[in-house]
Amino acid sequence: GATTSLTSANAVSASGTYYIQSSASGCTDIEPVTVIINTTPVLSITNPLAVCSPSTVDLTNASVTSGSTGAGTLTYWTDAGATTSLTSANAVSASGTYYIQSSASGCTDIEPVTVTINPSPVLSITNPPGVCSPATVDITAASVTSGSTGAGTLTYWTNAGATTSLTSPNAVSASGTYYIQSSASGCTDIEPVTVIINTTPVLSITNPLAVCSPSTVDLTTSSVTAGSTGGGTLSYWTNSSATTVLTSPGAVSASGTYYIQSSVSSCSDIQPVTVTINPSPVLSITNPPAVCSPATVDITAASVTSGSTGVGALTYWTDAGATTSLTSPNAVSVSGTYYIQSSASGCTDIEPVTVVINTTPVLSITNPPAVCSPATVDITATTVTSGSTGAGTLTYWTDAGATTSLTSPNAVSASGTYYIQSSASGCTDIEPVTVIINTTPVLSITNPLAVCSPSTIDLTNASVTAGSAGGGTLTYWTDAGATTSLTSPSAVSASGTYYIQSSSSGCTDIEPVTVVINTTPVLSITNPAAVCSPATVDITAASATSGSTGSGTLTYWTDAGATTSLTSPNAVSVSGTYYIQSSASGCTDIEPVIVTIQALPLPPSPTSNSPICSGGTLNLISGVTNGTVNWTNPSGAPIPGNDPQINNVYLFGHAGIYSATLTINGCTSSPATTNVVINPPSAAPVVQANNPQCAGTSLQLNAETITNATYSWTGPNGFTSSQQNPLINNLSAQNVGSYYLSVIVNGCESAASQTTATIDYADALFTATPLTGITPHNVNFLNQSFFANNYIWHFGTGISSTQKDTSYTYTEGGSYEVILIAYSSLANCPDTFSISILVESDSFLEIPNVFSPNGDGKNDMFKVKSRGLKSYSCSIYNRWGKLVFVSDDYNVGWDGKVSGKETADGAYFVMIKAEGLDGKPYEHTGTVTLIR
Repeated sequence: GATTSLTSANAVSASGTYYIQSSASGCTDIEPVTVIINTTPVLSITNPLAVCSPSTVDLTNASVTSGSTGAGTLTYWTDAGATTSLTSANAVSASGTYYIQSSASGCTDIEPVTVTINPSPVLSITNPPGVCSPATVDITAASVTSGSTGAGTLTYWTNAGATTSLTSPNAVSASGTYYIQSSASGCTDIEPVTVIINTTPVLSITNPLAVCSPSTVDLTTSSVTAGSTGGGTLSYWTNSSATTVLTSPGAVSASGTYYIQSSVSSCSDIQPVTVTINPSPVLSITNPPAVCSPATVDITAASVTSGSTGVGALTYWTDAGATTSLTSPNAVSVSGTYYIQSSASGCTDIEPVTVVINTTPVLSITNPPAVCSPATVDITATTVTSGSTGAGTLTYWTDAGATTSLTSPNAVSASGTYYIQSSASGCTDIEPVTVIINTTPVLSITNPLAVCSPSTIDLTNASVTAGSAGGGTLTYWTDAGATTSLTSPSAVSASGTYYIQSSSSGCTDIEPVTVVINTTPVLSITNPAAVCSPATVDITAASATSGSTGSGTLTYWTDAGATTSLTSPNAVSVSGTYYIQSSASGCTDIEPVIVTIQALPLPPSPTSNSPICSGGTLNLISGVTNGTVNWTNPSGAPIPGNDPQINNVYLFGHAGIYSATLTINGCTSSPATTNVVINPPSAAPVVQANNPQCAGTSLQLNAETITNATYSWTGPNGFTSSQQNPLINNLSAQNVGSYYLSVIVNGCESAASQTTATIDYADALFTATPLTGITPHNVNFLNQSFFANNYIWHFGTGISSTQKDTSYTYTEGGSYEVILIAYSSLANCPDTFSISILVESDSFLEIPNVFSPNGDGKNDMFKVKSRGLKSYSCSIYNRWGKLVFVSDDYNVGWDGKVSGKETADGAYFVMIKAEGLDGKPYEHTGTVTLIR
């Protein structure tokens, strides 16, 4: 309404609607004008807290612009003119002044904000080198933090959280991980530092015991450094400065002072150790020259130990262990190895010395068995001189003076007397040996001409061996080894290679002879199955001649003379006898074959055993002797068999009309029938047995008499009888039990009646101890009989007893049969049992003194002869005292072997102890000589 004028229209300061009026000549126009004065946002800036690199500052955080007004939209710039936008205002990573602008409705306010990012100190840690205790480590040394940046103030801690300060960081005395922290302008870096203070090993040395050369000392053995601490690695040196290594510290061979160093992680301890190696005496042995018994050898002679060093005292022993001293070393009388020991300063050397006392050889000659030419005889074989003694070197001669040597004594080719000489240590024995070489017969064989079976060949015919030489006796064999003789050599019936042997003076020649007997083919004819006309029969089918042998060619004929061939043998249409011929290698076999072509059969005439009793067996009878009958029962079900039986028939199930047809050669007749009638059974009989009866006697079974009855008994042990009152003889325990009887009256069988048989018997049995002995010999008899209460003993001397258990004393030697008769308690039935008793007059023991286990079946085993021994033990030792055989059974002898290997010939020491059943003691010590 233009009632209120606007003050300062040229500087309106408030938004609103105002009016402008135009006036002219009294006329006016007034219009509204809208003034909008927007509110300028006002920023209030709080500089963010300083951070440590690499941390960043978030300028977009609300706390930076808290208290600002105007609700403007914020933007971030690097300059006050807002020309360069600030990248990543929420993660500023550099110190400086940045700008925040607030914009709203076209109005802005821009304000500076200061960002402070202090550089963090960065530690670079170099772990100090390890030291050896008791030294310490200074982790404040500049070298530990060399390369660190940030010039922070350093502090030292025992934990990564810097909560516990480290005491004396310049003298750390314990290994472990510690921490160094660098601090600058409120920024820190803490890093671990590893301190290693190695334990210094401490050696404790025990000098090793002195040894004797050439023994060595092992400085590496744990006993030398026992008690040392620190667990260091040991090294060995010849000097205290450890500059010269000791070679072979495990086998030091020279006395002196050496040094052992223990090292661990560059820490070490070195200590001296003293080695003492005493010089050992050294024996130089010269075996004394061999002598012949009975001379002795003096091993105390200076010549035996000449050249020895060490000037030890000498002693003489029988063993290398110096446990048994040698008696009379200046007069040794037995060959063997003895031992001389030199002792000085606690060191010894023991060496063997060999004493040889040669025995003059003695030859024992066994002539070699005769041989057959062209074989030769080997007189060098051990069997020829077996049993010889002295172990001499053998030479072979043609004369007793040993002037002409025998050429090839291992292959003597001429009969005669030769000589063997045994030489040992200058001693000889020469003996004759006889060689026999018999002439061998020579066979010349001409193989006999081939024949055909069943002809045979006569190998004894003179033509087979014509031209043979030597005049030997001929024998005939199936093998070249002449182990299986040829039966009937004059009628050999099988082809093959046989052998003829010519024998003369123990010499033989065996040669093969070939026999050829061609196989005659043999026809095996199976008549073809009959067929019904108008079918035909093929007699060329393989089944007709199946089983034939000889692989002959087959032809077919109408006659046995094979004069008229059979037309169409694969389709024979007429019944009759034809002939098949097999031909091979000129031999033939002709056999008849029957062809049957049947007409259809007539129906059967079936009957049965009707009427029969219910529960009985129905027999259906076809009356057919050739062909197959096909039965059906009243319900039409089939029944197998020409004359079948149906067990346990009953009235309503099996009575009625049965039908049968006849099939012959596949042809079936029309059916025929029979009617079956079934009747009920009769009543059971009354039975009894005469009880009890003794085993071995007879049992009578009794049954009531029934008119027109047939009796049927069954019982134990498979008993059956058709008698009314059967008698069972020779009763035994197998006859005990129930007996059953049924009767058949008018064809019907009754139910079974039962009676029980009781068989009484005794079972005699006893033991006798002891079974053998020396007079007077008392034997105790223990009765072990069953089912008996009365007894009679017979002792084999005419004396008897009725006691249950008894004893008897034998006063004379011999073999006695003791018999016990035991009687049963019911029917006084007897049974007998016997045992033999051997009684000897006295004991004896006989011991051999020589045996020869050479396998000839004579005296091959050392075994005593004895009688009546209660105990026995035998031990046998060799010359060195080693046990080679032991036994506590006089039935067991020694075969001259130990662990399956033969022992040497010679004398063996025998110790035997025994005691006879008569109390006589036997004790033997001596020798037995083993000679092979």
